Amino acid sequence: MNDHFEEINIHSIESAAVYGIDLLSFDLVVDDGLIKKALISNSFLNRKIQELSFPQSLKLYTLAFEKIDYDYSQYYSHAFVSTLEDLLSQSVSERTKQIRRLILEQSTIYGLLTFFFKLSSILEISALANYSIRERDRVSDLFEMYCGSRLGFGAINLFNYTNDVSDGYIFKIEKTLAFLKEYTEELSVLLLQHPLLLKRARGLAVVQESHFDSESYLKSDFSLLSTDVYQRILNKYDLFLKSLNTISELLTKLSKSPQADDDSLRFQKNDPLPWSFQSIKTPRGEAGFYLEFDQNTKTIRSVEVSTYSSRIISLVEKILIGNNLDDLSLIVGSFDLSSSEIDL
Repeated sequence: MNDHFEEINIHSIESAAVYGIDLLSFDLVVDDGLIKKALISNSFLNRKIQELSFPQSLKLYTLAFEKIDYDYSQYYSHAFVSTLEDLLSQSVSERTKQIRRLILEQSTIYGLLTFFFKLSSILEISALANYSIRERDRVSDLFEMYCGSRLGFGAINLFNYTNDVSDGYIFKIEKTLAFLKEYTEELSVLLLQHPLLLKRARGLAVVQESHFDSESYLKSDFSLLSTDVYQRILNKYDLFLKSLNTISELLTKLSKSPQADDDSLRFQKNDPLPWSFQSIKTPRGEAGFYLEFDQNTKTIRSVEVSTYSSRIISLVEKILIGNNLDDLSLIVGSFDLSSSEIDL
């Protein structure tokens, strides 16, 4: 190999923490500080969630799939629940749908606070990093009050077996929203207007249409990612604001809608479909969930999950080529990759 080339391998949890790139492994070839080749993988976990033996308890599946993405965990449990309900031709009440949406929006806020924490750490804005963690703890308090888990595990349940929300819980969410709106003002000043971010991120790692040269990518990937690092970060900020507004609207609806007490909505005995597919929109990007049902044994035969990170990882490898090694963390961070989404 040319003497100017250097091989850099990031394969340890300690190195990943230093670079602020989640639990991902990187094999890089660098020439005078420029990345010439990049290979990204996940070498820390091997959970094989999609290979769960069948049949199992439906509750077990729900608990397993919500751990596909630790930052936005409720989205995949909701995907499984929605796909299964479609497969079994089950309907849920409007209030159940509203409560689920509320939980998902809280999950969005939780995950985005993690995103801003990582980004602040990369840019060494320690005040904002600490602020982000403090506000994320407030969301964890909400999850713990609702389902007993600070990560929100178990918050999404099958059919209409959904915990209702109390007046006290709604009041606590309203107080948390007030704190989070103060946080957004500081976030705009400390991060989006930070001189280092403005200098480094604008025009950096621009995604072109030519990068989407594989059928594995979705149209939504291009519309979501076809910009530079700064705009991808700004998009996350806009999503944060939108989620806060959605939560406020949901609280108004829930305070006016009656609590469900119709046991006939619990489970309807209908003939199951042979399979069901649901496309889901997570705060990272689009994902897919496929279930196949065995009509003979009356059990789930197979599960397939398509995640944003597992699909986008090859795109990030292309984007890194030609950029400075010093910008590795900022570029990868702007794509919001998740090692747990890759570890299926």
